[in-house]
Amino acid sequence: MIIDIHSHIIPSVDDGAKSLDESLALLKMLKAQGVDSVVATPHFNENDTDILSYKKKISEGFSKIGAFDNVPEVFLGCEFRYFRGISNSDLAEQFCLGNSNYILIELPYADISLSALQEIEKLHYNNGLRPILAHIDRYVSFKNYSELISFLQNSDVLAQINANSVYCEKHKRNAIKLMNMGIVNFVGSDTHSVNHRPPNMDKFFEVGKRKFPNALRAILHNNEVLYKAMKGC
Repeated sequence: MIIDIHSHIIPSVDDGAKSLDESLALLKMLKAQGVDSVVATPHFNENDTDILSYKKKISEGFSKIGAFDNVPEVFLGCEFRYFRGISNSDLAEQFCLGNSNYILIELPYADISLSALQEIEKLHYNNGLRPILAHIDRYVSFKNYSELISFLQNSDVLAQINANSVYCEKHKRNAIKLMNMGIVNFVGSDTHSVNHRPPNMDKFFEVGKRKFPNALRAILHNNEVLYKAMKGC
């Protein structure tokens, strides 16, 4: 089973799809790429979001894309921005992927600190959640990147990589290295639009079959586990 766990396909809620037509076009593209399920993960930033208004807007948009036929099965999730005190808040558990206890967390680019990582880990041990760090391939040039990789190697926090990083000339060397290290648990298109950031899951699997077959098998297994969790099985 192929799951895109990171996408911005709900129309007019963040910097993703601008219209319902574009949402449908993105889902059709993912279907053509062999994707079985997609998690819609609109951005959530606790510092500048009214939660009630956010949930209402997201729910309305999700209902619209859920009515499409002949597209991958769609689950509702969130790209949840880390904030200090996250482990002492009940917010995170409100934004898990589907009916699961998995949550996709975006790190602050300015501060990939050990204290932030340890607090995210507490979401697992204290709150019973399964944190997934979003697009770890994008942090390679940031301070404390090596500490982030070491943390992932020695903790129960999970990681997601963006599909395009394994064939993008600028990032592919590092991305393929991450895959072969065995610390990447999931893949997402992180698609935002048909033209600017289209989905590219098929290319990821093409590269994976040649460059990191063992890691690819692990991702497919993780997808099965996640799918059952999102369905509440």
